[in-house]
Amino acid sequence: MFAPGDWMPPAVENTRTTRSGAIFSAWQPVLPANPQFSFESQLLESIREESRQLLDIFSLSPLSTPPTSRSSSPSPTHSQAVPVPSPGHVITSLSTSPFIDPPHPKQTTLPDGKRKSPSKKRKDKQKGRERRKRQRVDEAQTTVGATIRSTARAKYIAQSTPIETSVQSEKLEVSSTGYVGLKHHAPRRIFFFQEITGPGMNLRLIKCRDHRPRPFVDHSGRVIALWAGFPSDSSWNKDMARMATLLDDLRRRGTFSNKQKNHSRGTYTLTGVGYAHGGGRTVPSDINPPWGVNYQLVTEMVKDPVFERLAKFLSNVFACWAPRLYQYYLDNMNSVCDSPLELQRAWLGCVFAATIFNLGPQTVTYQHKDHGNLPFGWCAVTALGSYDFTRGGHIILWDLGLVVEFPPSSSMFLPSATLEHSNTGIQPDETRYSITQYTAGALFRWVEHGMQGNREFLQGLSEEELLKIASEDAKRYEFGLSLFSKHSELKSLI
Repeated sequence: MFAPGDWMPPAVENTRTTRSGAIFSAWQPVLPANPQFSFESQLLESIREESRQLLDIFSLSPLSTPPTSRSSSPSPTHSQAVPVPSPGHVITSLSTSPFIDPPHPKQTTLPDGKRKSPSKKRKDKQKGRERRKRQRVDEAQTTVGATIRSTARAKYIAQSTPIETSVQSEKLEVSSTGYVGLKHHAPRRIFFFQEITGPGMNLRLIKCRDHRPRPFVDHSGRVIALWAGFPSDSSWNKDMARMATLLDDLRRRGTFSNKQKNHSRGTYTLTGVGYAHGGGRTVPSDINPPWGVNYQLVTEMVKDPVFERLAKFLSNVFACWAPRLYQYYLDNMNSVCDSPLELQRAWLGCVFAATIFNLGPQTVTYQHKDHGNLPFGWCAVTALGSYDFTRGGHIILWDLGLVVEFPPSSSMFLPSATLEHSNTGIQPDETRYSITQYTAGALFRWVEHGMQGNREFLQGLSEEELLKIASEDAKRYEFGLSLFSKHSELKSLI
């Protein structure tokens, strides 16, 4: 076992005897270290052997030499590839081995050859952590929903004063199933501010000249509609002005049909993103599919961060003022997005399924109801452009008897399927755009019918089962109204 001259452990001559009389040979429980052994020399020898093997593997040959006609790619960095020593390289110590990282931390070199200072590295790491945190928040908000801080509720809800109306939400018109509203026919005309505030109109003017929200409550105290205002951040108006410019640019560059320019809601150009159901669709499908004529233009436009900022703001407002209804929307969106349909979602953190871009240049709507939307749901409308909001661009809530100032960069929430609404006309030299976010009522029906259409769901059911479904349909709108919050309830959450 040991050659002559090798180091040997000290011998132990004593044997061991147990109490039963059994005798065991000598045993050394702990052997002292060999003072002649060098771990570094053994490791270096192993590295040399690996180096020789790598040289054989990576040696140039007709099979491994790249074609000379190809342009050479940049050489990989130390972190990207294992370094291969040159044929004449000899490893003399661990500190010079290309396979052993140096004991000191790596230095990051900037393009100009200068090295980053430790403070710069810390700042970059902090920015990276913050970016990853925002990404986690976005992903969580997509499936879990927005988390509203108590300070936000205190800021926006506690300081708000409800605007009372006499509307009885239970008597608003809805379909028999409770999934959509009823079609509505009204004259296609534009009302101007001087006309609707004149004698005989019986409409009350609501002034909105700061960022504080204005909640509108029905006869039972439910917050049935909301002028959400806008964030107090000074950069908000700048971002919304950029958004208006992007919408106008899309209108100028895009190709639009006559139906997109002249329709039941007005004479302005519109397009959209997201997905919807109903209106002739047999299954939920994209509003702006990849084969659409303006697909590329719209897809590039919505990548601008101002759109995502608006979408997140509106979803947070929704969660703050109608938390139960918001959760109902969120659950529906998660179910649809988990289906194999692979539908488009414009932005993470947006609780609405679809967004319509009203491209103007003078977006002023006729009296109408968006009957395809959920009758007890909210849609969010954001006004953009350059106009005098005290003279035009108001939103008229006919069922509530209100004319509400609608300044550029502000947003409004309302059940657009059941409340008739329109805008007042603006001046000839002014521009007005808007963005509407909504979820079609048929999407809720599709999910609750087991991810299938109404015809497939009802096919083959017995008379008893059909009667049960009709009974559930009759109660749906009542259930939906229970999802709205009362102003007093919201204040109690603070």
